[in-house]
Amino acid sequence: MKPADASHRVNHAGFTLIEMTLVLAIISLIAALVLPRVSFSGSATSLRVKGFEIAAILRADRDEAVRSGRPVTSVVDLAGGRVLSSAENGVVAIPTNLFLRISGAGLDGIRFLPDGRASGGEIFLMRTDRSGILSVRVDPQTAAIVIDRGARLDD
Repeated sequence: MKPADASHRVNHAGFTLIEMTLVLAIISLIAALVLPRVSFSGSATSLRVKGFEIAAILRADRDEAVRSGRPVTSVVDLAGGRVLSSAENGVVAIPTNLFLRISGAGLDGIRFLPDGRASGGEIFLMRTDRSGILSVRVDPQTAAIVIDRGARLDD
């Protein structure tokens, strides 16, 4: 005769919900600690991100000039590797893996006038390995700011 509980034995192979939750929590903790230390500055998107940040400062300065009724200048600091707003709209710091250049028209900075015009100019960003180049162009008549990913820089 068999014991009563022998027929009810079940093989419990696999993971329980608690074990799976614990493993996912550990993986999430490791990812949260490691990902902030990973640098994406060498990626293809870093060039575009800095281009969009520069365009944002230029647009904010243009809007400030029209709103306040006084000229506002965006200064390109080549030695310091940054673009500054004279209206306190921010600073864009350029990482060391990117070159910063400006065309001759904007060597003293790009000046936005209250009537919607600008001095014009072109800011170039290029990776140090010359694998990518981008320009942020300011039209002198309309103060339109255009990002050009296929820019050419004449040395």
